[in-house]
Amino acid sequence: MVQYLGPFSYRFAKDLEESMISLFTEFSPGAALAAVHFKFVESDLVIALLNAFLEGIPRDFVVKLYGPVI
Repeated sequence: MVQYLGPFSYRFAKDLEESMISLFTEFSPGAALAAVHFKFVESDLVIALLNAFLEGIPRDFVVKLYGPVI
């Protein structure tokens, strides 16, 4: 379940960051918090992709799962 939420969380965090920065400056607390959350989710996604590679999961399955994000 957590693996399937990875792309959704990434896309949601990216959209949240972009909307917060477009409404305010990047120095406002809300936009800064959204940017930090996005970087956290982005690092989790990179770790998940690296783990999939190291565990030998077929590439077509990984592309199907994370395709919209990559």
